[in-house]
Order: sequence, then C-alpha cells, then structure tokens
Amino acid sequence: MRRDSTDSESGRDPTDALSPPEYASEAMPGIPVPPIPDGDVPDRAPRQILSDRERQVVGLTAGGYSSREIGERLRISSKTVDTYRARSMEKLGFSHRSELVLYALRTGLLEGR
Repeated sequence: MRRDSTDSESGRDPTDALSPPEYASEAMPGIPVPPIPDGDVPDRAPRQILSDRERQVVGLTAGGYSSREIGERLRISSKTVDTYRARSMEKLGFSHRSELVLYALRTGLLEGR
C-alpha cells in the first residue's frame, strides 16, 4: 500500500521529523507550539542523541504520563523511568522538564494520550 507524501491529518510531510508542528497536538488544535530559541535544541536528530528507550520515555513524558504510567506501559519500574528521563535531560543539557517537553514537540517525539 502506497502512502501519500503528506500526512492527511496534519498536511505535513511525515518524513520531516525535525520540522516543528504548528500546534502542540491534534487534540489541542488552537495551542501553538512555543518557539525554542536557536542554540537550545541540539543540531543532531533525536535518534543520534538518545537511545530508543530514552526517546520513548521523553515522548510519553511530554504526553503527560507519570513515571508510574510510563513504567506500566513500557513494563519497567518507575525508578527506571526516572533514570531514563534524567539521562535524557543530561544528554540534551536541560535542567527543567518543560525544556524536555518543548524538545519532544519540536522533534516529533510527543506521544499523546
């Protein structure tokens, strides 16, 4: 089955993962994604910076899931979730969870509920 070059729901090219979405999510269509100043987002794609599990945890964190909920979903302990989140923030140079959420929005890692 062949897919069109754009996502029918968002109108965006699905292969352009680093292009920031226009809105925070399809579930919140009127809320624009705030810009991240240049230099605050690493130049490399998330796949080059974070491990697969770290990307999952970042996406679910940005989606509003608690450590317990993420742990249940990924079948790991909440302490392990906290470790993956902390490691991700360290790799990205972030000190606040809000920075992690903005990064997930900008890089397409956000997994909504």
